[in-house]
Amino acid sequence: MTNKNESPAEPFKRAVTATVRSLAGEPELEVNFSAEPPQMRGNKARLPLPSRNLPPGEVAVIRGAGDAYALRKAYHEDRLHESLRPQSTEAAAMFEAAEQARVEAIGANAMMGVARNLTANLDARLTAKGFAKVRVKSDAPIADVLGLLIREKLTGEAPPENAKLAVDLWRDWVQERAGKEMEKLPELIRDQKAFAKLTKNILKDLNYGDEFDKGNESEEGGEDNEDSEPQESEDQDSDSDSESAEADLSESEGEEGSEAEAEMRDQRTDDMQEGEEPEEGMKPWRQDLPFSGQEEWGYKVHTTQFDEEIEAEELCD
Repeated sequence: MTNKNESPAEPFKRAVTATVRSLAGEPELEVNFSAEPPQMRGNKARLPLPSRNLPPGEVAVIRGAGDAYALRKAYHEDRLHESLRPQSTEAAAMFEAAEQARVEAIGANAMMGVARNLTANLDARLTAKGFAKVRVKSDAPIADVLGLLIREKLTGEAPPENAKLAVDLWRDWVQERAGKEMEKLPELIRDQKAFAKLTKNILKDLNYGDEFDKGNESEEGGEDNEDSEPQESEDQDSDSDSESAEADLSESEGEEGSEAEAEMRDQRTDDMQEGEEPEEGMKPWRQDLPFSGQEEWGYKVHTTQFDEEIEAEELCD
């Protein structure tokens, strides 16, 4: 029942909420309307806040956002998506765009009204991203373009007018590299896993899938672990032998080095005795004996009367 004192937007919000829950097949889905950017997280969907007078264009955009989230909820499994999503940022964005095109195409092919709503919402999103201003290939994000090409392949619908030029700039390049794989997409529209794997093949064809090959090599490498263990053991033995040889060599070199160092010290001592002055900052080397420098200290022995001498045998067995 409509309350005469409430805003015209309130009945609209209730109708959209009911439609979204029904299309998603989730009666407990929480639907909110806010001026913040739309998003869906878990069991909560946030849609654009409608104006009080409900202009027709705005109505279609809000309904399209709700339909997109509802179809995502109904035909998409988050865990499967996360397990298959590529790691690199750009490849992940392309993978995400392909999956969103898939779930929206399911609803668009089944219901004409949903198709119109989704197109209105898509047009608004592309306008916000500045697609109407694109004039060169580098200005058109490949992720969005790929999503539009997949949407076209799944539904037969051409891209919105504001994105046609951007898509045409990339069309031949994508078709040349991944056209054959993209022809298989409509057959897998209701199989998320198979669709995702085919999407990954498309990304590889477009040179955005190197990380998948690296991951496969890592997994395949695990099968050879047993064969590699003996080699590792041999390497360890070899390293041990090398370390032992190096230790012996170091010891030998150390002995030779000690002899050479002693000769150098003797040579320096002889040089110093010949009257040569040491280099600045260099202390002449000599072997100091106990009390050997007592004359320099000014100390003299005045008497030995009270000195005591004890034989070593008396101190220790």
